[in-house]
Amino acid sequence: MQRTMKIGGMILMCVVVLVSVTACTPSPEKVLKKMVLAMSGVQSYNTEISIGVHGQFPQLENLGSTNAALVPGALIVKLNGPIDVRKDLAYDLAGDIKYRLDESELSFSGVIRYLSETLYFSLSEVPNLQIADLSKLKGNWYKFDFSSLGFGQDLSSKQKKIDEKKNKELRKLIKNTDFFDVVTNNGIKDLDGKEVYNFQTNLNQKDLKMFLQKATEIMEDRNLTAQEKTDLDESVQALSSVTGNLWIGVDDYLIYKAELGWLTETEERGSMKYDISLSFSDYDQEFEIKEPANVRDFNMAEVFMPGMDLDLMGLDSEDGATLDFEEQLKQIEGVDPAELEKQLEDLKKQLEEINN
Repeated sequence: MQRTMKIGGMILMCVVVLVSVTACTPSPEKVLKKMVLAMSGVQSYNTEISIGVHGQFPQLENLGSTNAALVPGALIVKLNGPIDVRKDLAYDLAGDIKYRLDESELSFSGVIRYLSETLYFSLSEVPNLQIADLSKLKGNWYKFDFSSLGFGQDLSSKQKKIDEKKNKELRKLIKNTDFFDVVTNNGIKDLDGKEVYNFQTNLNQKDLKMFLQKATEIMEDRNLTAQEKTDLDESVQALSSVTGNLWIGVDDYLIYKAELGWLTETEERGSMKYDISLSFSDYDQEFEIKEPANVRDFNMAEVFMPGMDLDLMGLDSEDGATLDFEEQLKQIEGVDPAELEKQLEDLKKQLEEINN
Protein backbone atom coordinates (compact mmCIF):
# COMPACT_ATOMS: atom_id res chain seq x y z
CA MET A 1 0.00 0.00 0.00
CA GLN A 2 2.76 2.39 0.97
CA ARG A 3 4.64 1.54 -2.22
CA THR A 4 1.50 2.10 -4.28
CA MET A 5 0.95 5.50 -2.69
CA LYS A 6 4.59 6.41 -3.31
CA ILE A 7 4.31 5.50 -6.99
CA GLY A 8 0.98 7.34 -7.21
CA GLY A 9 2.55 10.41 -5.62
CA MET A 10 5.40 10.38 -8.12
CA ILE A 11 2.96 10.09 -11.02
CA LEU A 12 0.88 12.96 -9.62
CA MET A 13 3.99 15.12 -9.23
CA CYS A 14 4.99 14.43 -12.85
CA VAL A 15 1.50 15.37 -14.03
CA VAL A 16 1.61 18.62 -12.02
CA VAL A 17 5.03 19.51 -13.45
CA LEU A 18 3.88 18.68 -16.98
CA VAL A 19 0.72 20.77 -16.63
CA SER A 20 2.68 23.66 -15.13
CA VAL A 21 5.24 23.66 -17.92
CA THR A 22 2.56 23.33 -20.60
CA ALA A 23 0.48 26.13 -19.10
CA CYS A 24 3.44 28.51 -18.86
CA THR A 25 4.88 27.83 -22.31
CA PRO A 26 2.70 29.13 -25.15
CA SER A 27 2.51 27.20 -28.39
CA PRO A 28 4.75 28.34 -31.29
CA GLU A 29 1.67 29.62 -33.11
CA LYS A 30 0.70 31.80 -30.13
CA VAL A 31 4.26 33.08 -29.82
CA LEU A 32 4.27 34.11 -33.49
CA LYS A 33 0.93 35.91 -33.13
CA LYS A 34 2.19 37.75 -30.05
CA MET A 35 5.38 38.56 -31.93
CA VAL A 36 3.45 40.18 -34.80
CA LEU A 37 1.41 42.18 -32.26
CA ALA A 38 4.52 43.30 -30.35
CA MET A 39 6.47 44.24 -33.48
CA SER A 40 3.56 46.30 -34.84
CA GLY A 41 3.94 48.64 -31.86
CA VAL A 42 7.70 49.16 -32.14
CA GLN A 43 8.78 52.78 -32.70
CA SER A 44 12.57 52.53 -32.92
CA TYR A 45 15.45 50.05 -32.80
CA ASN A 46 19.05 49.39 -33.74
CA THR A 47 19.64 46.88 -36.49
CA GLU A 48 22.40 44.94 -38.21
CA ILE A 49 21.57 43.73 -41.71
CA SER A 50 23.50 41.31 -43.90
CA ILE A 51 22.25 40.43 -47.40
CA GLY A 52 23.95 37.95 -49.70
CA VAL A 53 23.03 37.13 -53.29
CA HIS A 54 24.96 34.28 -54.94
CA GLY A 55 24.70 33.27 -58.58
CA GLN A 56 25.60 34.47 -62.07
CA PHE A 57 26.62 38.12 -62.56
CA PRO A 58 28.10 40.30 -65.36
CA GLN A 59 31.87 40.67 -65.39
CA LEU A 60 33.09 43.95 -63.92
CA GLU A 61 34.52 45.28 -67.18
CA ASN A 62 31.12 44.77 -68.84
CA LEU A 63 28.99 45.90 -65.92
CA GLY A 64 27.13 48.50 -67.96
CA SER A 65 26.41 46.22 -70.92
CA THR A 66 23.04 44.50 -71.32
CA ASN A 67 24.66 41.63 -73.25
CA ALA A 68 27.54 40.95 -70.87
CA ALA A 69 28.56 37.34 -70.30
CA LEU A 70 27.65 35.98 -66.86
CA VAL A 71 30.13 34.38 -64.45
CA PRO A 72 29.75 33.01 -60.88
CA GLY A 73 29.81 35.72 -58.25
CA ALA A 74 28.18 37.28 -55.20
CA LEU A 75 26.69 40.57 -54.04
CA ILE A 76 27.16 41.22 -50.31
CA VAL A 77 25.46 44.12 -48.49
CA LYS A 78 26.04 44.94 -44.81
CA LEU A 79 24.34 47.78 -42.92
CA ASN A 80 24.02 48.79 -39.28
CA GLY A 81 22.46 51.64 -37.34
CA PRO A 82 19.23 53.03 -35.85
CA ILE A 83 15.78 53.16 -37.46
CA ASP A 84 13.14 55.44 -35.94
CA VAL A 85 9.45 55.75 -36.88
CA ARG A 86 8.19 57.68 -33.84
CA LYS A 87 7.21 60.68 -35.98
CA ASP A 88 8.26 60.05 -39.55
CA LEU A 89 10.56 57.41 -40.95
CA ALA A 90 14.22 58.17 -40.17
CA TYR A 91 17.35 56.05 -40.24
CA ASP A 92 21.13 56.39 -40.09
CA LEU A 93 22.86 53.33 -41.55
CA ALA A 94 26.56 52.77 -42.12
CA GLY A 95 27.74 49.90 -44.25
CA ASP A 96 29.35 48.56 -47.36
CA ILE A 97 28.48 46.80 -50.60
CA LYS A 98 30.79 44.25 -52.21
CA TYR A 99 30.42 42.82 -55.72
CA ARG A 100 32.66 39.76 -56.02
CA LEU A 101 33.56 37.84 -59.17
CA ASP A 102 36.31 35.23 -58.91
CA GLU A 103 39.35 37.26 -57.80
CA SER A 104 37.84 40.65 -58.69
CA GLU A 105 35.90 42.84 -56.27
CA LEU A 106 34.01 46.11 -56.51
CA SER A 107 33.37 47.87 -53.18
CA PHE A 108 31.29 50.75 -51.84
CA SER A 109 31.44 52.00 -48.25
CA GLY A 110 29.64 54.87 -46.60
CA VAL A 111 26.60 56.12 -44.73
CA ILE A 112 22.98 56.62 -45.79
CA ARG A 113 20.70 58.81 -43.71
CA TYR A 114 17.01 59.49 -44.21
CA LEU A 115 14.82 62.05 -42.47
CA SER A 116 12.17 64.63 -43.40
CA GLU A 117 11.60 62.92 -46.77
CA THR A 118 15.21 63.54 -47.79
CA LEU A 119 17.88 60.90 -48.39
CA TYR A 120 21.46 61.85 -47.53
CA PHE A 121 24.52 59.79 -48.38
CA SER A 122 28.27 59.99 -47.97
CA LEU A 123 30.73 57.54 -49.55
CA SER A 124 34.13 56.76 -48.05
CA GLU A 125 35.09 54.09 -50.61
CA VAL A 126 34.09 54.01 -54.29
CA PRO A 127 35.12 51.76 -57.20
CA ASN A 128 36.41 52.77 -60.61
CA LEU A 129 33.67 52.31 -63.19
CA GLN A 130 33.65 52.86 -66.92
CA ILE A 131 30.03 54.00 -66.94
CA ALA A 132 30.35 56.64 -64.20
CA ASP A 133 32.88 58.79 -62.37
CA LEU A 134 32.17 58.18 -58.69
CA SER A 135 35.38 59.72 -57.36
CA LYS A 136 33.71 63.14 -56.95
CA LEU A 137 31.23 61.65 -54.51
CA LYS A 138 33.88 60.43 -52.09
CA GLY A 139 34.12 62.22 -48.76
CA ASN A 140 31.14 64.55 -49.29
CA TRP A 141 27.52 64.57 -48.15
CA TYR A 142 24.85 64.62 -50.85
CA LYS A 143 21.09 64.78 -50.64
CA PHE A 144 18.20 63.49 -52.69
CA ASP A 145 14.93 65.29 -51.92
CA PHE A 146 11.94 62.98 -52.30
CA SER A 147 9.51 65.88 -51.94
CA SER A 148 10.75 67.25 -55.29
CA LEU A 149 9.52 64.01 -56.87
CA GLY A 150 6.02 64.21 -55.44
CA PHE A 151 6.64 62.62 -52.03
CA GLY A 152 5.55 64.16 -48.77
CA GLN A 153 2.77 66.29 -50.20
CA ASP A 154 0.49 67.77 -47.52
CA LEU A 155 -2.71 65.83 -47.06
CA SER A 156 -6.04 67.37 -46.18
CA SER A 157 -7.49 66.53 -42.76
CA LYS A 158 -10.17 64.46 -44.53
CA GLN A 159 -7.54 62.48 -46.43
CA LYS A 160 -5.54 61.96 -43.25
CA LYS A 161 -8.60 60.51 -41.51
CA ILE A 162 -9.13 58.14 -44.43
CA ASP A 163 -5.50 57.06 -44.32
CA GLU A 164 -5.65 56.54 -40.56
CA LYS A 165 -8.72 54.35 -41.00
CA LYS A 166 -7.01 52.32 -43.72
CA ASN A 167 -3.86 51.92 -41.65
CA LYS A 168 -5.93 50.71 -38.70
CA GLU A 169 -7.61 48.11 -40.93
CA LEU A 170 -4.25 47.06 -42.34
CA ARG A 171 -2.75 46.61 -38.87
CA LYS A 172 -5.75 44.48 -37.90
CA LEU A 173 -5.21 42.37 -41.01
CA ILE A 174 -1.52 41.94 -40.15
CA LYS A 175 -2.38 40.78 -36.62
CA ASN A 176 -4.84 38.20 -37.96
CA THR A 177 -2.52 36.77 -40.61
CA ASP A 178 -0.29 33.75 -39.99
CA PHE A 179 2.73 34.63 -42.13
CA PHE A 180 4.79 31.64 -40.95
CA ASP A 181 4.37 27.91 -40.43
CA VAL A 182 6.57 26.50 -37.67
CA VAL A 183 8.63 23.59 -38.99
CA THR A 184 10.84 22.98 -35.94
CA ASN A 185 10.44 24.23 -32.38
CA ASN A 186 13.94 24.45 -30.90
CA GLY A 187 12.60 25.55 -27.53
CA ILE A 188 14.03 28.31 -25.37
CA LYS A 189 17.63 29.31 -26.11
CA ASP A 190 20.15 31.84 -24.85
CA LEU A 191 20.97 34.64 -27.31
CA ASP A 192 23.66 36.97 -25.99
CA GLY A 193 22.36 36.57 -22.45
CA LYS A 194 18.69 36.90 -23.37
CA GLU A 195 16.13 34.08 -23.25
CA VAL A 196 14.48 33.61 -26.63
CA TYR A 197 12.16 31.20 -28.40
CA ASN A 198 13.85 29.70 -31.46
CA PHE A 199 11.70 28.49 -34.35
CA GLN A 200 12.56 27.28 -37.84
CA THR A 201 9.79 28.38 -40.17
CA ASN A 202 8.44 28.38 -43.70
CA LEU A 203 6.29 31.05 -45.31
CA ASN A 204 2.57 30.38 -45.14
CA GLN A 205 1.86 30.88 -48.85
CA LYS A 206 -1.92 30.69 -48.53
CA ASP A 207 -2.15 33.36 -45.83
CA LEU A 208 0.47 35.53 -47.54
CA LYS A 209 -1.54 35.53 -50.77
CA MET A 210 -4.73 36.32 -48.87
CA PHE A 211 -2.98 39.16 -47.04
CA LEU A 212 -1.71 40.78 -50.25
CA GLN A 213 -5.13 40.57 -51.87
CA LYS A 214 -6.96 42.05 -48.88
CA ALA A 215 -4.26 44.70 -48.37
CA THR A 216 -4.92 45.93 -51.92
CA GLU A 217 -8.65 46.09 -51.19
CA ILE A 218 -8.00 48.11 -48.02
CA MET A 219 -5.33 50.52 -49.26
CA GLU A 220 -6.45 51.00 -52.88
CA ASP A 221 -10.21 50.40 -52.61
CA ARG A 222 -10.17 47.86 -55.42
CA ASN A 223 -9.75 44.18 -56.18
CA LEU A 224 -6.78 42.71 -58.00
CA THR A 225 -7.17 42.33 -61.75
CA ALA A 226 -6.95 38.90 -63.35
CA GLN A 227 -3.41 39.66 -64.50
CA GLU A 228 -2.41 40.89 -61.05
CA LYS A 229 -3.76 37.70 -59.50
CA THR A 230 -1.69 35.66 -61.96
CA ASP A 231 1.40 37.72 -61.16
CA LEU A 232 0.71 37.32 -57.44
CA ASP A 233 0.42 33.54 -57.77
CA GLU A 234 3.75 33.44 -59.60
CA SER A 235 5.45 35.71 -57.06
CA VAL A 236 4.22 33.73 -54.06
CA GLN A 237 5.17 30.47 -55.75
CA ALA A 238 8.67 31.87 -56.31
CA LEU A 239 8.90 32.29 -52.52
CA SER A 240 7.98 28.67 -51.83
CA SER A 241 11.60 27.85 -51.02
CA VAL A 242 11.90 30.58 -48.36
CA THR A 243 13.00 29.22 -44.98
CA GLY A 244 13.40 31.22 -41.80
CA ASN A 245 14.97 31.00 -38.38
CA LEU A 246 13.52 33.30 -35.72
CA TRP A 247 14.73 34.22 -32.24
CA ILE A 248 11.89 35.86 -30.26
CA GLY A 249 12.18 37.32 -26.76
CA VAL A 250 10.51 35.23 -24.04
CA ASP A 251 9.56 38.27 -21.95
CA ASP A 252 8.54 40.77 -24.67
CA TYR A 253 7.90 38.71 -27.86
CA LEU A 254 10.13 41.00 -29.94
CA ILE A 255 12.39 39.65 -32.67
CA TYR A 256 16.07 39.78 -31.73
CA LYS A 257 17.44 37.82 -34.65
CA ALA A 258 16.07 36.52 -37.94
CA GLU A 259 17.61 34.55 -40.79
CA LEU A 260 15.98 34.02 -44.18
CA GLY A 261 17.13 32.06 -47.20
CA TRP A 262 15.69 30.97 -50.53
CA LEU A 263 16.52 29.90 -54.08
CA THR A 264 15.16 31.15 -57.40
CA GLU A 265 15.47 29.90 -60.96
CA THR A 266 15.48 32.21 -64.00
CA GLU A 267 16.16 31.59 -67.67
CA GLU A 268 18.66 34.44 -67.81
CA ARG A 269 20.72 33.69 -64.70
CA GLY A 270 19.85 30.14 -63.71
CA SER A 271 19.93 29.42 -59.98
CA MET A 272 20.24 32.34 -57.55
CA LYS A 273 20.68 31.94 -53.78
CA TYR A 274 19.60 34.62 -51.29
CA ASP A 275 20.61 34.87 -47.62
CA ILE A 276 19.42 37.59 -45.23
CA SER A 277 20.45 37.96 -41.59
CA LEU A 278 18.88 40.58 -39.30
CA SER A 279 19.70 41.47 -35.70
CA PHE A 280 17.68 43.90 -33.55
CA SER A 281 18.43 45.66 -30.27
CA ASP A 282 17.68 48.84 -28.27
CA TYR A 283 13.95 48.72 -28.95
CA ASP A 284 12.02 52.00 -28.41
CA GLN A 285 15.13 53.99 -27.50
CA GLU A 286 15.53 57.63 -28.52
CA PHE A 287 17.95 58.12 -31.40
CA GLU A 288 19.16 61.54 -32.52
CA ILE A 289 19.26 61.54 -36.32
CA LYS A 290 20.22 64.95 -37.69
CA GLU A 291 20.73 66.49 -41.10
CA PRO A 292 24.48 66.42 -41.90
CA ALA A 293 26.39 69.67 -42.35
CA ASN A 294 27.72 70.97 -45.68
CA VAL A 295 25.32 68.98 -47.84
CA ARG A 296 25.35 69.22 -51.64
CA ASP A 297 22.53 68.50 -54.08
CA PHE A 298 23.11 65.26 -55.95
CA ASN A 299 23.67 65.89 -59.69
CA MET A 300 23.29 62.69 -61.68
CA ALA A 301 24.62 64.23 -64.91
CA GLU A 302 27.98 65.01 -63.31
CA VAL A 303 28.34 61.39 -62.23
CA PHE A 304 27.16 59.52 -65.32
CA MET A 305 28.35 62.05 -67.90
CA PRO A 306 31.50 63.61 -66.37
CA GLY A 307 33.01 66.51 -68.26
CA MET A 308 29.86 67.26 -70.25
CA ASP A 309 28.70 70.88 -70.40
CA LEU A 310 25.23 71.05 -68.90
CA ASP A 311 24.32 73.97 -71.21
CA LEU A 312 25.24 71.90 -74.28
CA MET A 313 23.15 69.03 -72.94
CA GLY A 314 20.17 71.29 -72.35
CA LEU A 315 20.10 70.47 -68.66
CA ASP A 316 20.17 74.06 -67.45
CA SER A 317 17.05 76.12 -66.98
CA GLU A 318 16.52 79.41 -68.79
CA ASP A 319 17.67 81.47 -65.83
CA GLY A 320 20.92 79.49 -65.62
CA ALA A 321 20.03 77.47 -62.53
CA THR A 322 20.71 73.75 -62.70
CA LEU A 323 17.51 71.75 -63.13
CA ASP A 324 16.37 69.58 -60.26
CA PHE A 325 16.99 65.85 -60.27
CA GLU A 326 13.61 64.95 -61.76
CA GLU A 327 14.02 67.33 -64.71
CA GLN A 328 17.53 66.01 -65.36
CA LEU A 329 16.15 62.50 -65.60
CA LYS A 330 13.38 63.55 -67.96
CA GLN A 331 15.77 65.25 -70.37
CA ILE A 332 18.52 62.65 -70.45
CA GLU A 333 18.10 60.38 -73.46
CA GLY A 334 16.86 56.89 -72.63
CA VAL A 335 14.85 57.76 -69.51
CA ASP A 336 11.11 57.19 -69.86
CA PRO A 337 9.29 59.73 -67.64
CA ALA A 338 6.19 57.53 -67.45
CA GLU A 339 8.20 54.52 -66.28
CA LEU A 340 10.11 56.73 -63.84
CA GLU A 341 6.84 58.00 -62.37
CA LYS A 342 5.55 54.43 -61.95
CA GLN A 343 8.75 53.35 -60.18
CA LEU A 344 8.61 56.36 -57.89
CA GLU A 345 4.98 55.61 -56.98
CA ASP A 346 5.94 52.03 -56.13
CA LEU A 347 8.81 53.30 -53.98
CA LYS A 348 6.51 55.78 -52.27
CA LYS A 349 4.07 53.00 -51.35
CA GLN A 350 6.91 50.88 -49.92
CA LEU A 351 8.15 53.78 -47.79
CA GLU A 352 4.63 54.48 -46.52
CA GLU A 353 4.18 50.80 -45.60
CA ILE A 354 7.46 50.87 -43.65
CA ASN A 355 6.42 54.07 -41.90
CA ASN A 356 3.08 52.56 -40.88
